[in-house]
Amino acid sequence: MFYISRKIQSVALFHFSLYNEYKINSNLANNVMTKKRKLSHKEKIKLFISIFLIICIGICFGLSVMYGVSQDWIGFAIYFSVAIVISAIEIPIYYLGTIYECPHCGNKFKANPYKVFFTNGILGIFGSILSFGAGSDSKYAKLKCTNCKKKDWCKKHYN
Repeated sequence: MFYISRKIQSVALFHFSLYNEYKINSNLANNVMTKKRKLSHKEKIKLFISIFLIICIGICFGLSVMYGVSQDWIGFAIYFSVAIVISAIEIPIYYLGTIYECPHCGNKFKANPYKVFFTNGILGIFGSILSFGAGSDSKYAKLKCTNCKKKDWCKKHYN
């Protein structure tokens, strides 16, 4: 008989007790865990373009810092300006095809991407990492409904 360490025995016993107590089929659990929404072709292209632009923004900001440290203010201004322009292009691409649902009246509406970014930009980008406050994940945005005019955390949906 093979030697089985105590840790492996305890894990096996835990799995066995879960199976007996809750009648959990491991294949069913694996199927539930692996079900993910597949990206469409348009979403893959949007994701690729967004990643490319974000990398370009990072490179431009890095170069602007290098020029700023060396006190070459013309180089700093050029690269910083390019980074701002690329950011202005990236924001609408990121929110393309996103609609929001009002929790009060159920109205679905499109919002101005710049308004969404500047009101929820930090929460949308870092919210899932920091996970603070209501609506801190990127599934919600605090917006004013176009129908009932109430400002609340609206659920994000994708077309």
